[in-house]
Amino acid sequence: MQIGKQKESSLSVSKLRDRKNKKNRRYGQAPKKHAKMGIDSCIYAGITALVLILAILIAYLARGTSAVYIGIMGLLAMASAGRGVYDAVKGFREREKNYITCKVGMGINIFFLICLVLIYIGGLL
Repeated sequence: MQIGKQKESSLSVSKLRDRKNKKNRRYGQAPKKHAKMGIDSCIYAGITALVLILAILIAYLARGTSAVYIGIMGLLAMASAGRGVYDAVKGFREREKNYITCKVGMGINIFFLICLVLIYIGGLL
């Protein structure tokens, strides 16, 4: 009797594992990987944030006397945000991928790009 119960328990454990694995997959397919260009887009968003933080820090430490450096860093941040949006759009073209990184990267980079363009236009006026 014990041998039969052990077989039944081992079978039930394997069935539970199969059910658990099937919950993670849709119709038995492997989970999708993130789009490579979407990951690059998120990296560009991080680079943009770091450049902006560094520009604010330099402006604070120099007490506003480093306008040229801050302007160059602002243009660099704008170019990085633009490249991040471009990479996010390219990431949506990848097939059978998880597009959450593309969506997040595009949203953050568009936010940075709009803010930087508004600051640039405000500086011209």
